[in-house]
Amino acid sequence: NILLVMLLLYLIYFYEKDNRIMYLIFLILSLFVKEDVFIYTCIFAIYAIFDKKLDYGIYTLAISILYFVCVSYLLSSLGEGVMSQRFSNLIINDQGLIGIIRTILVNPGYFLSQLVESEKTFEKLKYFLLIFLTLGFVPFFTKKYKNYILLLPIIINLMTNYPYNYDITFHYSFGICVFAFYVFILNLQDLKFQFLPVCIVSSALVFTSFVCPTVKKYFDNYYNNEYVYNSADKFLKENIPKNASVIASTM
Repeated sequence: NILLVMLLLYLIYFYEKDNRIMYLIFLILSLFVKEDVFIYTCIFAIYAIFDKKLDYGIYTLAISILYFVCVSYLLSSLGEGVMSQRFSNLIINDQGLIGIIRTILVNPGYFLSQLVESEKTFEKLKYFLLIFLTLGFVPFFTKKYKNYILLLPIIINLMTNYPYNYDITFHYSFGICVFAFYVFILNLQDLKFQFLPVCIVSSALVFTSFVCPTVKKYFDNYYNNEYVYNSADKFLKENIPKNASVIASTM
């Protein structure tokens, strides 16, 4: 998942440099990270079409959809399928991903309510602010409407009630943050230079206010439970051979 940040940034870089071969390589590498990356690449394909790079848009869209169809088949036949249950609030009668699309089209009012109205409304608002306040809300300061296309992935994270999707400390935000930063760069070149210090100050404030306490709690947790963690490490090292194959659940 961490690789996704680097791969998408290179994808964007070679798109800007108009290097089709390297762009294609990083498109494929990005898709190989996980099945839902096709959402980001499809959105980028739509952006490319509106950016008047029709060839990039068409083959990116085609490759992304083909990849998702193939990987969905593999996940269904060899595993438990695509994790659409995380969007259960939008799925009726176990219709899977098709059910999400149907809900959006048939009942858009309910869909919009799920973006803001839930037991975690404050958490969703905080998540939104953490992403865009650090960028001084520059991604929204443009008259180039095509740039807003790149901000659509955040809707995916806000429309679910799965709490980790809108928790900035989890990996579900990697692709979103890459696109938001890209739009930040695109928009910043059209703004006056003195706006940059505002972004730097807001970024520093958000970092110290939210990120530092989050990191600190992990250190505190370790030092307060050092004996437990060390005992567990010692037990595992003593009882599991180094060359053993281990199967474990998430918890």
